[in-house]
Amino acid sequence: MPTTAFTDGRFESGLTFDSFLRRAEERAETSTPDEAYHEYRRLNVQRMHRVLKTYSPSPTILSAVESIDSPQRWLVITEDWCGDSSQTLPAINAIAAVSPLVRLSILDRDTHPDVMDAYLTNGTRGIPKLVAADAAGIELWTWGPRPLPAQDLVQQHKSVGTPKETMYADVHAWYARNRQEALEQELATLILQTKQQRV
Repeated sequence: MPTTAFTDGRFESGLTFDSFLRRAEERAETSTPDEAYHEYRRLNVQRMHRVLKTYSPSPTILSAVESIDSPQRWLVITEDWCGDSSQTLPAINAIAAVSPLVRLSILDRDTHPDVMDAYLTNGTRGIPKLVAADAAGIELWTWGPRPLPAQDLVQQHKSVGTPKETMYADVHAWYARNRQEALEQELATLILQTKQQRV
Protein backbone atom coordinates (compact mmCIF):
# COMPACT_ATOMS: atom_id res chain seq x y z
CA MET A 1 0.00 0.00 0.00
CA PRO A 2 1.23 3.53 -0.72
CA THR A 3 2.16 5.54 2.36
CA THR A 4 -0.40 8.33 2.95
CA ALA A 5 2.01 11.27 2.98
CA PHE A 6 3.26 10.30 -0.47
CA THR A 7 -0.20 10.19 -2.00
CA ASP A 8 -2.13 13.01 -0.33
CA GLY A 9 0.10 15.89 -1.40
CA ARG A 10 1.96 16.37 1.85
CA PHE A 11 5.27 15.13 0.49
CA GLU A 12 5.10 17.74 -2.26
CA SER A 13 4.23 20.49 0.24
CA GLY A 14 7.02 19.58 2.65
CA LEU A 15 10.10 21.69 3.28
CA THR A 16 13.40 21.43 1.48
CA PHE A 17 16.43 21.23 3.74
CA ASP A 18 17.40 24.82 2.90
CA SER A 19 13.92 26.02 3.88
CA PHE A 20 14.01 23.96 7.06
CA LEU A 21 17.40 25.42 8.01
CA ARG A 22 16.33 29.01 7.28
CA ARG A 23 13.23 28.58 9.42
CA ALA A 24 15.29 27.06 12.23
CA GLU A 25 17.68 30.01 12.07
CA GLU A 26 14.80 32.48 12.23
CA ARG A 27 13.24 30.70 15.20
CA ALA A 28 16.57 30.56 17.03
CA GLU A 29 17.08 34.30 16.45
CA THR A 30 13.59 35.48 17.35
CA SER A 31 12.69 33.21 20.26
CA THR A 32 13.41 34.27 23.83
CA PRO A 33 15.10 32.21 26.56
CA ASP A 34 11.78 31.63 28.33
CA GLU A 35 10.25 29.97 25.24
CA ALA A 36 10.17 26.20 24.86
CA TYR A 37 13.12 24.74 22.95
CA HIS A 38 14.95 28.09 22.70
CA GLU A 39 18.33 26.72 23.75
CA TYR A 40 17.89 23.48 21.80
CA ARG A 41 17.10 25.41 18.61
CA ARG A 42 20.11 27.67 19.07
CA LEU A 43 22.45 24.73 19.57
CA ASN A 44 20.91 22.75 16.74
CA VAL A 45 21.45 25.54 14.22
CA GLN A 46 25.11 25.58 15.21
CA ARG A 47 25.30 21.80 14.87
CA MET A 48 23.67 21.80 11.43
CA HIS A 49 26.11 24.41 10.18
CA ARG A 50 29.01 22.40 11.60
CA VAL A 51 27.87 19.29 9.73
CA LEU A 52 27.40 21.31 6.54
CA LYS A 53 30.99 22.53 6.80
CA THR A 54 32.63 19.23 7.68
CA TYR A 55 30.64 16.49 5.94
CA SER A 56 30.98 15.15 2.43
CA PRO A 57 29.63 11.76 1.29
CA SER A 58 32.15 8.92 1.31
CA PRO A 59 32.81 6.63 -1.67
CA THR A 60 30.69 3.94 0.01
CA ILE A 61 27.51 5.98 0.20
CA LEU A 62 28.21 7.65 -3.14
CA SER A 63 28.33 4.25 -4.81
CA ALA A 64 25.10 3.12 -3.15
CA VAL A 65 23.13 6.26 -4.05
CA GLU A 66 24.51 6.35 -7.58
CA SER A 67 23.19 2.79 -8.06
CA ILE A 68 19.60 4.03 -7.66
CA ASP A 69 18.04 3.63 -11.11
CA SER A 70 14.46 4.80 -10.60
CA PRO A 71 12.88 7.78 -8.83
CA GLN A 72 12.73 7.72 -5.06
CA ARG A 73 11.16 10.13 -2.61
CA TRP A 74 12.77 10.47 0.81
CA LEU A 75 10.53 11.84 3.53
CA VAL A 76 12.06 13.02 6.81
CA ILE A 77 9.74 13.48 9.79
CA THR A 78 11.42 15.71 12.36
CA GLU A 79 11.46 18.99 14.33
CA ASP A 80 14.12 21.70 14.54
CA TRP A 81 14.46 21.24 18.31
CA CYS A 82 15.59 17.62 17.85
CA GLY A 83 19.29 17.14 18.63
CA ASP A 84 19.64 13.90 16.67
CA SER A 85 18.12 15.57 13.64
CA SER A 86 20.63 18.40 13.80
CA GLN A 87 23.42 15.84 13.54
CA THR A 88 22.00 13.68 10.75
CA LEU A 89 19.60 15.76 8.62
CA PRO A 90 22.32 17.84 6.88
CA ALA A 91 24.13 14.62 5.96
CA ILE A 92 20.93 12.94 4.77
CA ASN A 93 20.28 15.97 2.55
CA ALA A 94 23.80 15.80 1.11
CA ILE A 95 23.40 12.07 0.47
CA ALA A 96 20.03 12.55 -1.26
CA ALA A 97 21.52 15.28 -3.44
CA VAL A 98 23.99 12.79 -4.93
CA SER A 99 21.30 11.40 -7.23
CA PRO A 100 18.92 13.40 -9.43
CA LEU A 101 16.48 10.52 -8.95
CA VAL A 102 16.14 11.19 -5.21
CA ARG A 103 13.93 13.99 -3.88
CA LEU A 104 13.96 14.92 -0.19
CA SER A 105 11.05 16.49 1.68
CA ILE A 106 10.71 17.34 5.37
CA LEU A 107 7.53 17.28 7.47
CA ASP A 108 7.17 18.55 11.04
CA ARG A 109 6.36 15.72 13.42
CA ASP A 110 3.93 17.68 15.55
CA THR A 111 2.01 19.07 12.57
CA HIS A 112 1.55 15.63 11.03
CA PRO A 113 0.97 13.20 13.93
CA ASP A 114 -0.77 10.64 11.74
CA VAL A 115 2.33 10.32 9.56
CA MET A 116 4.56 10.12 12.62
CA ASP A 117 2.37 7.49 14.25
CA ALA A 118 2.85 5.20 11.25
CA TYR A 119 6.58 5.11 12.05
CA LEU A 120 6.90 4.79 15.80
CA THR A 121 10.09 3.50 17.42
CA ASN A 122 9.35 1.18 20.33
CA GLY A 123 5.99 2.87 20.64
CA THR A 124 7.42 6.39 20.77
CA ARG A 125 7.52 9.28 18.28
CA GLY A 126 11.28 9.14 17.88
CA ILE A 127 12.74 11.56 15.33
CA PRO A 128 14.17 12.04 12.83
CA LYS A 129 12.52 9.29 10.84
CA LEU A 130 13.45 8.80 7.19
CA VAL A 131 11.02 6.96 4.91
CA ALA A 132 11.98 6.11 1.33
CA ALA A 133 9.29 5.40 -1.25
CA ASP A 134 9.15 4.79 -4.98
CA ALA A 135 7.37 7.02 -7.49
CA ALA A 136 4.03 5.37 -6.67
CA GLY A 137 4.44 6.03 -2.96
CA ILE A 138 5.21 2.41 -2.09
CA GLU A 139 7.50 2.25 0.94
CA LEU A 140 10.98 0.92 0.21
CA TRP A 141 12.66 1.24 3.61
CA THR A 142 12.78 3.30 6.78
CA TRP A 143 15.59 4.57 8.96
CA GLY A 144 15.84 6.32 12.30
CA PRO A 145 15.60 7.94 14.70
CA ARG A 146 19.40 7.65 15.04
CA PRO A 147 22.22 5.33 13.96
CA LEU A 148 22.10 1.99 15.76
CA PRO A 149 25.24 2.54 17.88
CA ALA A 150 23.79 5.84 19.09
CA GLN A 151 20.45 4.16 19.76
CA ASP A 152 22.24 1.51 21.82
CA LEU A 153 24.04 4.25 23.73
CA VAL A 154 20.75 5.98 24.53
CA GLN A 155 19.21 2.72 25.72
CA GLN A 156 22.21 2.04 27.95
CA HIS A 157 21.87 5.45 29.57
CA LYS A 158 18.13 5.05 30.03
CA SER A 159 18.55 1.63 31.61
CA VAL A 160 20.64 3.10 34.42
CA GLY A 161 18.71 6.34 34.80
CA THR A 162 21.37 8.72 33.49
CA PRO A 163 20.22 12.36 33.69
CA LYS A 164 19.03 13.59 30.30
CA GLU A 165 21.60 16.34 29.92
CA THR A 166 24.44 13.89 30.63
CA MET A 167 22.99 11.41 28.14
CA TYR A 168 22.58 14.09 25.47
CA ALA A 169 26.18 15.25 25.92
CA ASP A 170 27.44 11.68 25.53
CA VAL A 171 25.34 11.09 22.42
CA HIS A 172 26.53 14.30 20.75
CA ALA A 173 30.13 13.38 21.59
CA TRP A 174 29.50 10.06 19.85
CA TYR A 175 28.25 11.87 16.74
CA ALA A 176 31.41 13.99 16.70
CA ARG A 177 33.63 10.90 16.87
CA ASN A 178 31.65 8.84 14.37
CA ARG A 179 31.54 11.52 11.64
CA GLN A 180 28.43 10.04 9.94
CA GLU A 181 30.11 6.66 9.31
CA ALA A 182 27.30 4.64 10.92
CA LEU A 183 24.63 6.70 9.17
CA GLU A 184 26.28 6.10 5.81
CA GLN A 185 26.72 2.38 6.40
CA GLU A 186 23.10 1.93 7.45
CA LEU A 187 21.67 3.92 4.55
CA ALA A 188 23.95 2.20 2.04
CA THR A 189 22.79 -1.19 3.31
CA LEU A 190 19.11 -0.23 3.04
CA ILE A 191 19.53 1.19 -0.47
CA LEU A 192 21.43 -1.84 -1.77
CA GLN A 193 19.16 -4.38 -0.10
CA THR A 194 16.13 -2.77 -1.70
CA LYS A 195 17.84 -2.78 -5.08
CA GLN A 196 18.68 -6.48 -4.77
CA GLN A 197 15.13 -7.34 -3.74
CA ARG A 198 13.75 -5.64 -6.84
CA VAL A 199 16.08 -7.36 -9.31
